[in-house]
Amino acid sequence: IPSTQKTFLMKEEKMSIKYNLLEHAPAFASISRGHSFYGKLINLSATHNELVLQAQYDKEIICRYMAFAQILENEKIKLINDISQKVSDEFLDIFGKILNDDNLDIGLKPSFLAISDSIMDDSLAHKYQEIYDAKEKIKRAVATRYKDELCKYYALLNNTLTDENYVQAEVANIKQRRMKNLCLSFLTVFDDNEICDILKKQMQNKSATDKYAAFSLYLNTSAQDRIDIVQRMRDI
Repeated sequence: IPSTQKTFLMKEEKMSIKYNLLEHAPAFASISRGHSFYGKLINLSATHNELVLQAQYDKEIICRYMAFAQILENEKIKLINDISQKVSDEFLDIFGKILNDDNLDIGLKPSFLAISDSIMDDSLAHKYQEIYDAKEKIKRAVATRYKDELCKYYALLNNTLTDENYVQAEVANIKQRRMKNLCLSFLTVFDDNEICDILKKQMQNKSATDKYAAFSLYLNTSAQDRIDIVQRMRDI
């Protein structure tokens, strides 16, 4: 695919850039490749379709992440303004492609796929309940669509790796735990006996990260023994 590159020198605190494209416009603009600019970038020219393509195909991982973050932001804003709206199939499709992308390092996937309680739009940042409701609706839609994949991922990663090189093994385990606990956070929306059993079993793990990730998620379920679990964890 034909491409062009150009570097701009920033001389002011704020700067607006207009760039004349070639005769045939590119599929998307990949800005600040190599994280070459440390600051806030707003690509006013990016269309929704361009962001969709970039979130799936940009080889520059930071730019790909920022494109998906903007798509997620737009989905949140839609639901904050009207929670009765459906989480779009297009968003779920893109989420699934990132989830199942074998070329994307497993240590990076949680950074892409975590649905946070925050929003970049300052004009909506005070709508705490609406933001929470939007987040939960997106999580439920993701969990419903990809329940099988999330369960398989969790089962695959629910082990501790060992290696002669202790540091390498620990790095790999940290990556696995992040991804495993992300999957678990989505699956917890089902709030049934099966997921509660999985959470209680993980609370027995030696890893403090696994133990307290499961404990935190368990407190948000409707399990009748949550107070007993709190007492038990307090005594550890």
